[in-house]
Order: sequence, then C-alpha cells, then structure tokens
Amino acid sequence: MLVEDHGAPALEPQAAPRAASLLLHFLAVALLVCIAAGATLYLYWAFSNVVSNYRRHMNAAAYEAQHFFDQRESLLRSISASAVRNTNQDPISKTPTHFGKTGQVEVLPLQEGPDAYDWALVLTPRDLRRVAQANTRIVYSALRHASTVPVGSHDQPTSPGIPPSIQQWLALTLADVQTRAPTKGLPPIVWLHPPNDSVKRLFLFTPLDAVHPEAAWIGLEVHGVESAISAPRSGAGDYVLFDEMSRPVLRSAGADTANQALPHTTREDAFGLQGQGWLPDYLVLSKSVGEDGWRLVYYAPMAHVLRDNALAFQTAAIASLLLIITVILRVRYIRRRLVLPALRQYEALADSVSLNRKLIEVAPVGLCLLRRSDRAVVLSNDMARRWFQGTPGWRTDILSSHGDEAGREHRLNDGRTAYLSFAPTTYRGEAVVLCGISDISALKRIEQSLLQAKRDAEAANQAKTVFLTTMSHEIRTPLYGILGTLELFSLTRVSGQQAQYLETIQQSSATLLRTINDTLDLSRIEAGHTVLERAPFSPVELLNNVVASFAARAHAKGVRSYAVADPDTPPAVIGDATRIRQILDNLANNAIKFTDSGQIVLRLKVNSRNRDSVDLCFQIADTGAGIAPEHQARLFEPYYQVDADNCVTLPGTGLGLSICRSLSDMMNGRLNAVSEPGLGTSITFEVRLPLAPEALDTAPPELDDTVVYVQGAVPEIVHNLCDWLRRWGAVGLPYPANGVTPSEPAVLLQAWPHAQKIANWIGPQVIVHPPGLRPRVEDSHRNWFASAYNLAGIHHAVRLAQGGAARSTSFDPKAAPEVLGLKILVTEDNPISQLILREQLEHMGCTVVLAGNGQEALNLPDLMHFDAVLTDLNMPLVDGYELTRILRKRGYDRPVLGVTANAFPDEQRRGMSAGMTSLLVKPLPLTILRQTLQTVKELRS
Repeated sequence: MLVEDHGAPALEPQAAPRAASLLLHFLAVALLVCIAAGATLYLYWAFSNVVSNYRRHMNAAAYEAQHFFDQRESLLRSISASAVRNTNQDPISKTPTHFGKTGQVEVLPLQEGPDAYDWALVLTPRDLRRVAQANTRIVYSALRHASTVPVGSHDQPTSPGIPPSIQQWLALTLADVQTRAPTKGLPPIVWLHPPNDSVKRLFLFTPLDAVHPEAAWIGLEVHGVESAISAPRSGAGDYVLFDEMSRPVLRSAGADTANQALPHTTREDAFGLQGQGWLPDYLVLSKSVGEDGWRLVYYAPMAHVLRDNALAFQTAAIASLLLIITVILRVRYIRRRLVLPALRQYEALADSVSLNRKLIEVAPVGLCLLRRSDRAVVLSNDMARRWFQGTPGWRTDILSSHGDEAGREHRLNDGRTAYLSFAPTTYRGEAVVLCGISDISALKRIEQSLLQAKRDAEAANQAKTVFLTTMSHEIRTPLYGILGTLELFSLTRVSGQQAQYLETIQQSSATLLRTINDTLDLSRIEAGHTVLERAPFSPVELLNNVVASFAARAHAKGVRSYAVADPDTPPAVIGDATRIRQILDNLANNAIKFTDSGQIVLRLKVNSRNRDSVDLCFQIADTGAGIAPEHQARLFEPYYQVDADNCVTLPGTGLGLSICRSLSDMMNGRLNAVSEPGLGTSITFEVRLPLAPEALDTAPPELDDTVVYVQGAVPEIVHNLCDWLRRWGAVGLPYPANGVTPSEPAVLLQAWPHAQKIANWIGPQVIVHPPGLRPRVEDSHRNWFASAYNLAGIHHAVRLAQGGAARSTSFDPKAAPEVLGLKILVTEDNPISQLILREQLEHMGCTVVLAGNGQEALNLPDLMHFDAVLTDLNMPLVDGYELTRILRKRGYDRPVLGVTANAFPDEQRRGMSAGMTSLLVKPLPLTILRQTLQTVKELRS
C-alpha cells in the first residue's frame, strides 16, 4: 500500500474542472451583464438627448407664445389707459376727430347709440400703428346693448363687422366675468374665443371702468394666434391652447387625439411624461399664457420620441448582438481550445497521478521520497518501508550524498546486494530526494558470470589467434615447400604427361593456398583484427594490376579479358589498396572460374566527385553461366555455393564473396550483383574515397595536339583509349574501317586485342600487347610497344612515337631472365624453406649464404657486405625481429626482407617497427621474389 504524508492536500480530479467551467460561465454572464448595462446607459443617454432636444424646442415655442400674449395684453392696457369718459354727454357729431397742435391725436368715440357715446379713445398714430402691427383690431363691447363692434381710425376704411351671434356670445360671456377682482391693482383682462367662430381669432377685453365693469369693455380682436403659438421647429411637437376652464381653444392639426388626456395636465408649469396607463403616452410641456389663466400645452407622442431614438436603438441592438455573439464565440473558443484541453490534460494528469501511485505501489523495487528539511519519508511503498526498517542508516546516507552522485551499492550482512539510486527534486514546493532501492543480488551474480564468460571468451579468442597464427605458420611453411618445389620443377625439362600431372598438382596446391588465405582472412575479419590502411594509390593502376594478374588464366581458357577506366578517374586517392585489390581479385577469380567462353571485363567509373572525395565504381562483368535469382540473395553468405544443378561444380570454399562483402562494409562501400542464367553476371563495388593531395596537382605530360588513330577488335577498348588520348592532349580517333592514308605526324595505336585485319600503316605506330605474347608485326624503328595493362606505358609509348625518339631495346619475349648477381644472406631455421629459398635465389643468379638462426647469422664475419638479408621471423635464440634491430644498430643500411608464414597485419607492423624493409609471405613465388630483389638491385646501383 502507498503511504503519503498528509501535510498537503491530495489532488482532487474534479475540483479544478468544475471551477474552470464555473469561472468561464461567470465570466460570460459578467460580460453579458456589462453589455446590457452599456446598452442601457447608451439608450438612456440617447433618450435623454432626444428629450432634451424636444424640451429645448418646446421651451422656445412656449416663450414665443408667452411673449405674444403678454405683448397683446400690454397693448390692450395701453389702449384702455387712453380711454376717456364723455362726462359732458357731447354728441358724436360735436366731438372733434383730431386735436393737438399737429392734429395727429385722433379721438375715437365708442358709440352707444345714435350720435351718443360714453367713452372715447384718444390714440396717437403710434398707438394705431402698434395695433396694426400686432395684427389686431380694437373692439368695444357694450353689455347693455349686447353688442361688440370694431373701432377703427377715421382715416381707415370701415373694417368688416362681427357677426351678431359672436357679439351676443361675447356680451354674455363678459357679463359672467364682470365680478372678477382686479389683478395686481390692474383691471382684469379676459381672453375669449367664440366656440362657433369660423375665423381662428381670439378676443381679449378689459373693463373701461374697473369699479363698474358691467358698463363697457374695451378689447382687441387678435388674429394670427396659430402662427404665434405653433412650434416653428418640428422638434416642438403639437400644441393645444386651453382656457381657464381647461377647455381647448386652439390646437394643432394632430391635437384631436390628445383632447382626452391633455386637459388633466397640471395647472402648474411643468415638463414630463404623461399618460393614462402604466406607460407614458406623451412628452408634455405645460406653460401658462396671459393673465386669464389660459395654458398652452406642447406635447409629442412617445411613438415619435421613440422613432427619433430608432437609430440609437438599432445601434445598441446591433452592437449588443455583435458583442453577445462575440462573447459566445469567444467563450466557446476558450472552452474548446483552452478549457476542454486543460480539462483533458487535467484528467490525464489525474489518471497519470493515479497510475503512478499504482505503479509505485506495485513496483518490484523500493521507491520513496525523503524530505531534506526533517528527513521524513514523504511518500513510499511497502518494499521501501521494509528496506528502511532493516537498514535505518540508509536515510542519512542518502540525504548526505553529493549532488553529482547518482547512486551507490550496499552489501548487506546476509550476503545480498542492494543498489540505492537517488536524485534531488521538488515535491509540493519542498526539496526532496527521490530514492529507488533495488535488490541486485541476482544481477551481481550474473555480472560475475558475464565477467568470467568475458575472460573465457578473451582467452578463447587469444587461443584462436594463437591457433590461427600457428596454423598459418605450420601450414604455409610446408605448403611453401610444395609450391616452391613445383615451381622449380616446372622450370626443368618434363614430358607432356608429366607436365599435365605437374599442372594438376599446381592447381590443387593453388586451391589449397586460396582456401587457407580465405579462411584466415575471414577469421581475422570476424575477430576484428583487420584494420584498414590509409595510403595514396592509383585506382587505374590498381585496375590494370588486377586484370594483368588473371589475364594469362583467362587466355588459357579461351576467354577474352580487358579493362577500361573512366578518363575522369583521379590519379591518386587515399585508401587501403590491398583490401580493394583483395575484393577485385576475389571477384575476378570467381569470374574466371565460372566463365568458359566469351569475355571478362573490368570497368572503373566515376559516379560523382567533389573537391575532397570521389565515388568510384568497380565493375566486373562476365559471360559465364549466371546465377539463378533464388541464389542471388545468399550469394555473399559464408561457405555458400551454388548447387550443381545451376552451374558446373568447381573447387572452392564459398568464402571469397563473403570476404568481399565484409571488406566492403568496413569501407562503407556497396557491393551489388546482377545475374541472369545463361547470360552472365555483373558485380559492382562502389566506394567513396578521399582524394590524395597529389591528385589535385599531378597530371601526365601533355601529348602533341596531333591525330592518333586507334584500331582494335573491341569497340569499347577503342573508344576508351580515344577518350584517354583526348585527355592527354592528342586527337584520338577510331581507325576508319576503309583505312586512311598515313600523314605526318599521325600515329596509329593498335589496341589489344588486335583487329582481325591489321591496318597497312607505314607511319609510326604503337603496338599494345599483353606481357609475354609476341605481336604479329615485324620489329621496326617506327614501331613502339606497350603493355595492354599499363596506361602509363601506353601514354609514354605514344609520346615517344609522336616525337620519333629511338627505342632503347627491341621487343623480345623469349629473352633470358636477367641475372641479378646479388649476394643474399638467408636466415631460416626450417631446412625445407632453406632449400627452396636457396634454389630460387640461385636460379635468379644470386649468391646465397644460409644461417640456421639469428645468432648464427650475427656470427658471420662478412655480415655487413651482403646486398640483402632474407630472414624468417620465428626462430630459436635470436628471431627475425631481434636480428633486424641488431643489424640496424650495427649500421647495416641495406634491405632486410622478412619472410613469414603468418599473414596477419600485426606481423607486418612489428616487422616495420623493427626496421625491416618489407615483409614477404610464404609461399613465395619466383615472380614476387624476383620483383623484390630487382628493386634491391636498382637501389644498390
């Protein structure tokens, strides 16, 4: 069971998801409330702005209306003040119409009867102009006569009268108001509007006698009231003019529908909303006009007010809708992209925590967390607690460990071994140490077993190496005796049948030698003893050497063999030429082995090249039996050989191609085979090698820029040589089939194999031939000869032919071998090897002195006079290595040639470090020995 410190709350998988969702919804609601509040505030501001505009316009209209009423009342009081009583009861006829010095003051009698009046108005021209400008007319109402007549100037024409019905209504109405008290000490003013008057006009009256108002009233007939009180701006709305009894007197065109609601408007000046229901119907401004208690009400239906707010409502609605949609989309986005992934991560974390707890609980090792502050166990499983109960001191060791220490082993008293691994970390904000305790007793036992197995394997490998070394030495030494004897025997006179027997023995011995070499090579590769060398070499020269080595065997089987190289091949690369030669030799041997007719072609191509390296492709193609597809997959396996059903059974171990594949892999190369039964096989070896420094600057001497014709039996060889000639600077052309007339300084190059019909050429020509095969031409001072397997020799011969230089020697394949005439010391402990070496050296014309071991050689008196020393490496007393070191110390500076039956590279390195010139491997053929000693002779001369 997992035990945890309860000082901190455990992880609750559902708390955080609920809180996150709730907070997200709270945020969405808060944003929606903010949007609603913002929209409300905006609408309130817009509505208030519209209402303010209405109020401003209504106030302006009401002010103009009040001014209109006040101006008419002031005019009436001014006219009333000009009234005088006719106290003398003069008739109208005797009353002057004008008086004053200028006669401008006009007297207007207020007629009561025929030629009688009680009151008269004394008006100046200014008064009359004011009356006219105010669009009014003076009227006089005599109550006892129930008449109301207009009063006009004497100079003005008589204006239309007032209908009798209107006169009667005015008289009756004025009779009802005669008892009113004066206002502020002034006579009262009464505004009247006849209900059945077809003309929209108002009358205002004031009594001529404030004490006896029933006597007579002077008044004004007011016109143009509607134009004065109607709002000049559309923002003022409609209006209704009420009298002192709240009866509508005048109204605008749309005021009929408001008659029922507006009379209940307060009698005080006010502005606000009014309606008969829960919602207001009108926006109303109520203003008193005049002194008679009349009231002018401006109003605008709420529908109009709201219509003026339509743009604000639309803006608020669209903005709110967009914001709401944005909030919803963002909330959904946050939920989908943040909250839900976080919830899934949290659930995964919760599952991971739960899984980790289960894993810790069921883990086969002890796991725990130790807090550094108080060394308490924060978290642990049962196994960890059992370990700590048995070894309480571990807790102190773990907490006192250094930061770079990852673990340590502990040996218990009962023989078991435990491994403590620990790492500092943090847990819930505290510094802790994660500790793992494992019982590695079984692992320690396995480790000891593996160490012992490793020691045994190393011993076995060493024994194998010793065995291979011994077998190499013990087998190659007698084999050298066999092959050397056979080679010497072949130089003597033998009968035809003996020659056949001798050839059979030589072939069998050669097969045995190849088997030994392949087995040793494969063993070295598998043991990791093969190390690639890095040295400059010429790929073209390597290719020519390979084809030269098997050309004689191919010719003996009647198989044509040749090599072509890409002219773009660099002159030198860096690599292990020996191992590449080994790959090509194995591939060439297989081609010769399985090809009975046709040809074997070695090709060298440049796949790609850069400044530092080149990708070379070596191809060996034959026209042999071919390989069936089912066998091609296993072609490079060790000891694999194609069944006799597919090809003729030939001797071999099946190791050659396996060794090629191993060496190719070591060089990071690619080895591929393409074969078709009955057509032949093509194997390519591709490898990238660095360019040698001398490859960047070295170039062969340029040939003359003249024509060099190439004739041969194989078009591929002809075209390849033409390409090389062009690279060297000459004009290389294939020799025409119909011939060509020789011209100076043209040269003919006869490629090998020669054409069936040799050109009748009388100019200089270079004849290419394989070594040891006499050309079918007569010796002449205009003929030069070159080896078919030496491009440099061909280049040199063409250069001489172009220059007409004399040849130093003529071609004579049957010339006797050169006598070396060297004095050689042979140090060899094996009698058979002594005999073979002596016979071989004496055959080459050398003087031989034998020594059985190194000590015997050192005792020779004329040791320093030998031209060369051939010494075996493994000898009693003083071996070949020690002999070489002693000779070098004594000042012997001539070649010391080591001879060994061991083909391991270690032998080569040890010999070179001891001071040997070169190392020869048994069996030692005459050709190799002659080439080596020829070099010695050249050095001596």
